[in-house]
Amino acid sequence: MVRQRLIRVSAHIVVVVLAFAAATKCLDLVAFARSLATWDVYHPIVRSALVFFVPLLELSVVAWWCCANRRISAARAALTLLVALTTGYAVQVGFGRVPDCGCMGKILAFRSEMREVLYVVVRNVVLMLMLAPSAFIRGVWPEPSPPATSDSSSSRAPASRTAMTLIETVLVVAMIGLLLALLVPKLGFVRQKAMAIANAANLRTHVQNFTMYANDFRGSTPYFIRPDATYTILRYPDVVAKAQYFDSWFTWHVAVVPGYYGGDYLSKSLRPPRCGPMYAAYYEYACSFVARPEYWNPSTRTGPEQWAPTRLDDVLFASAKVLFHESREEWRGSDPQVSFEQRGHGFGFVDGSAFDARVSEMLAGYPKGDGREPPVSERGHGSQYPPGMHTLDGIRGRDR
Repeated sequence: MVRQRLIRVSAHIVVVVLAFAAATKCLDLVAFARSLATWDVYHPIVRSALVFFVPLLELSVVAWWCCANRRISAARAALTLLVALTTGYAVQVGFGRVPDCGCMGKILAFRSEMREVLYVVVRNVVLMLMLAPSAFIRGVWPEPSPPATSDSSSSRAPASRTAMTLIETVLVVAMIGLLLALLVPKLGFVRQKAMAIANAANLRTHVQNFTMYANDFRGSTPYFIRPDATYTILRYPDVVAKAQYFDSWFTWHVAVVPGYYGGDYLSKSLRPPRCGPMYAAYYEYACSFVARPEYWNPSTRTGPEQWAPTRLDDVLFASAKVLFHESREEWRGSDPQVSFEQRGHGFGFVDGSAFDARVSEMLAGYPKGDGREPPVSERGHGSQYPPGMHTLDGIRGRDR
């Protein structure tokens, strides 16, 4: 009895390992495909098929095992799968270079100091030895009784136990908990990735609309706040607000929404995912487009007389000049343990491209921001602000 329980526990452990291996592959199929690319003995078509079939077979064996009806058959299937994978690995080692196993996802990264071949082979042999008794010793797993031929024979036949024991139930629950623990963080990452894609699409939309605006106004960018006035009055449908110069970084949509966003000041494209509607634009228009290039160089800056509109066709590095910036803190929240330079931000460039980057990956801008410390505008920017907003040399400079 004790021996049978030990065999069952060993088999359950092997199935948990298979479930973990399948989960790590499914969570990062791209990494698994890269690891299979090192198996150069096999044809590329075979490697492409294995990317999907290996995790599918592992999950099928685990699902078969969880049915608890034909455990001995599931054990034999799992053993066959392990033998096939180990044989394939041995063939690759014997006739080609040592491949990247990839069967435990990123777990092998922590074993970089170990000899890869010895580790993989020994691990698989141990798993097979743990699984073999449950696959071939009868009596370990109860099997369904054959159909009864009469009432009298069924009354004399002993009942076959098909229910799971407590230890089996605990192991199955632990296995499900392990899979959930692996999947839940990944789902959060997938959700953030989807929002990042939507955010990049919004940035591209704004760049395209500004390009259309410039085409309609002889190449000029939006310029609607008077440089010689203390305040400029901005009128929204239900709100009247006053703005100082350089406040166009968050009020730019006042000039373009009527003609290029269907008049909808609360359009979803004006805010990143998960941000509520408000009249101020979450996406920030680069201040370097509302002053001449000389204003953004310490050696040539003279003052407000250099505040003037610019032209998109005067930009020298369209693929490296930020037109719109979005701070990821707006919808994901900033981690106090992450430095300002390492935080993620979204950037939209004059050529229409948009992507995420860290501050440390971009070029630094004008050191004093909009003008002085404190900045010219009450809501303007000082020296500590992401790159792209105050590009050194303005539209003639580059941000990356």
